[in-house]
Amino acid sequence: MDRTRVASGVMNRRWSARSMASCTFAVIVAALSGCGSTTGGTTSAQSAASPAAHVEAAATHVALHLNTRSYSLTASSTSISGSVTRGASVRVNGHVASVRSGRWSRTLGLHLGRNNVVVTATMHGRTPASKSITVTRKQSPAELEARAVANALQAEARKRRAVEAEERKAAQATPTCTNGTYVNSAGNTVCKPEESSSGAPAGATARCEDGTYSFSESRSGTCSHHGGVSEWLG
Repeated sequence: MDRTRVASGVMNRRWSARSMASCTFAVIVAALSGCGSTTGGTTSAQSAASPAAHVEAAATHVALHLNTRSYSLTASSTSISGSVTRGASVRVNGHVASVRSGRWSRTLGLHLGRNNVVVTATMHGRTPASKSITVTRKQSPAELEARAVANALQAEARKRRAVEAEERKAAQATPTCTNGTYVNSAGNTVCKPEESSSGAPAGATARCEDGTYSFSESRSGTCSHHGGVSEWLG
């Protein structure tokens, strides 16, 4: 009986020592895993700090958003808008935009064709932001109709001016008959020979021997009643 009790006590003491050693080893391993090393890996403190660093870096930029992308329209003006970091200022093509509670807007006049729109946002202590879109203005049906009417009027005016120019040219080329007219063998109305103290009148083709000027369109029979041809003029 005594030997059995002694053996049992020895076994209990050995088991207690082994359990204590196992617990001590587990504590050491846990400590090493939590502390990390100075030469490699990421510590728990560093892992916790990384997200905060990213948030801080993102906060240094002004957040700028446009409510629309590039688009087309026929109106002569348009309004663009969006959101921005509270406290930031916004300019659209260099013009100050209205900003209220992080919302901005600006009305722009448009010319026909492509209109480049540049939006910039600035804020003290933060990196500015910039975005751009293109607004294309097309002609409206009313504008197209008005342009067609204007083109037709311009074409009519050009035609009228051309006719008037031809009439002036013809008037300048047609001589003024001071001695009456006659119809030649070709059926054309021609001025009769006439006198002129200021030289050959417009349209004269020959000077006759008696000093008159002939407007004959053919050399045959020219100045036949005025002594014949003294000089051909053309």
